[in-house]
Amino acid sequence: MTKRKQITGVVLLAAVIGIAWTVWNHTASTTRIALVNFQPFQTTSIIKANTDKFIRYKEIPLENV
Repeated sequence: MTKRKQITGVVLLAAVIGIAWTVWNHTASTTRIALVNFQPFQTTSIIKANTDKFIRYKEIPLENV
């Protein structure tokens, strides 16, 4: 009976970790900001001014939108 409880505990723990991972990815993970049709000198200053590790920038030319 204890073996069954251990297996159930491991499965339950894996389910909780999976749910927590999904919630983290949808609510609190890194914010991605697209810089569309900016000049390179503008994007460089914006990206260098970022000190927050939860914000990422991506440069996108207007042709790719």
